[in-house]
Amino acid sequence: MKYLVVGEYDPDNMFAAFKKGAAYLEDKKKHPDRYPDTIFPTHFMLGEDKYMAIWETDDPKKNANKIEFMSPEAKYKVYPLMDAKTFEKQHGWE
Repeated sequence: MKYLVVGEYDPDNMFAAFKKGAAYLEDKKKHPDRYPDTIFPTHFMLGEDKYMAIWETDDPKKNANKIEFMSPEAKYKVYPLMDAKTFEKQHGWE
């Protein structure tokens, strides 16, 4: 399943969030099965203290592992995604 992930950070503590992100990437190299795959990399929203990415995993625990690792420097809202064709089929709109 794919997830749209919207993160928030404290601009006064932005470099701590960047440092935590670098530590996360190192840990993901060591433990690739612990975390979700990022299929659309982090993009920052200009004029906002937010960013977004798209993660993919069939194990929601992997999302929880990443969120836990990145806390408290980052706060996330995670939205499950479904492609339009599947959504239409599930709702009888074939």
